[in-house]
Amino acid sequence: MRVYLMLAVAVLAAGLLAGCGGSEGQNAVVEKPDVAKTNQNDTTPIAEAPAAPETAEPAQNAASAEDSAAAPAPPEEPPAEPVPDVIAKVNDKEISGKDYERNVQQFTQMMRMQGMSGGLPDAKKREIVEQMVNNEILSQAAEKAGVEYTREEAQAEIDKAKETMPERYEQYLKRMDMTEEELVGLMRDQKLRQKFIEQKLEEDPVTEEELQAEYDRLKEMGNLERTEETADVQHILSKVEGDDEAAWEEGKKKIDAARERIVGGEDFGEVAAEVTDDPGSKNRGGAYPGTPRGKMVPEFDELMWSLPVGEVSEPFRTQYGWHILKVNARHEKGTMGLDEIRDQMTYSLENRKGQEIAGKIIEDARKNMKVEVLYHPGGEQAADEAAGAEEAAGAEEAPANAEAPAEEAPAKAEGANEAAAPAEPETPAEQ
Repeated sequence: MRVYLMLAVAVLAAGLLAGCGGSEGQNAVVEKPDVAKTNQNDTTPIAEAPAAPETAEPAQNAASAEDSAAAPAPPEEPPAEPVPDVIAKVNDKEISGKDYERNVQQFTQMMRMQGMSGGLPDAKKREIVEQMVNNEILSQAAEKAGVEYTREEAQAEIDKAKETMPERYEQYLKRMDMTEEELVGLMRDQKLRQKFIEQKLEEDPVTEEELQAEYDRLKEMGNLERTEETADVQHILSKVEGDDEAAWEEGKKKIDAARERIVGGEDFGEVAAEVTDDPGSKNRGGAYPGTPRGKMVPEFDELMWSLPVGEVSEPFRTQYGWHILKVNARHEKGTMGLDEIRDQMTYSLENRKGQEIAGKIIEDARKNMKVEVLYHPGGEQAADEAAGAEEAAGAEEAPANAEAPAEEAPAKAEGANEAAAPAEPETPAEQ
């Protein structure tokens, strides 16, 4: 069972262990570049190569330069307000300004990777503060309930990351201005919360009746129609950059070792989650469900449609490095059956139920905890006004908001719209 909680904003261990530690667009690993793509709402986890930069005629560039020179300079942004050492307290536990600034940095980085510019608005920063408070409330509730996850267990998780990506690990700590001890603490708290909600879900699992009802609803909405044939694949990438033959040889050794483990009996998904360099599929065990023809780079696409179902391919080379893949199923166009999308629907419903459980725990636990918010981005008055506006809007829009999570399910059922790491993002809360 895997629970993906949206409650923790940008848990810092996530980027590292999911292989997303860099600031560049690291999702470009298997899908062929498509510079003509215009669907800005597509959050397909089969991440694309960056679109080629637009070019212009020299005369146009010159004109643009002249226009820019003549245009007034944009107003300077006001200086950032100082962040206190402690932004909030939950009982006797302090939430540090340093951790808050790391979360803001991580969230800003994610926005830029999605093509957005500028800094975070104060409203978003206030959300981050609130989510950090909620995280601490949930952590303390988990401890009170007797849930255990030790620092030693967290250290073991981090040691895996250090073994598989030592340079990236050190770069990550340096970029985030973080010690290993701090990272262990963040990892421990995040895993504690995850374990708590998973235990609650075991007490109240998704039922067959819930799955059937959701399937019927999606079918009635017309969201289960497959318009073209697709394949469910898993793959592992050993990423190689440049033309250095020694690097390619090392990459080949890594992918050979991964294939040997799988052929020897280990689970493909478990090996992929451990060793793949593809952040777009790492948290799903290398899986890309519902992949249509022509979506991937040619070498990948050819094997996806020629390899026998269930067989692990020999290593093959693309512009991104060395790969192996396995085809789990192929599907003709038409209406998807319940059994075909059972896992994806269970995942979606568990996430929804897990968020509801966590929200209720936080609401109840908060009543018996001393919670002090000491920092209000934009000022306390702005925070109060925003809270009042949100409360009024929430009362008016409650029916629409209540349905919103369900509207996301069709895309997830086909495996076409699962965002790869958004914000716990991307915690290592794995399959």
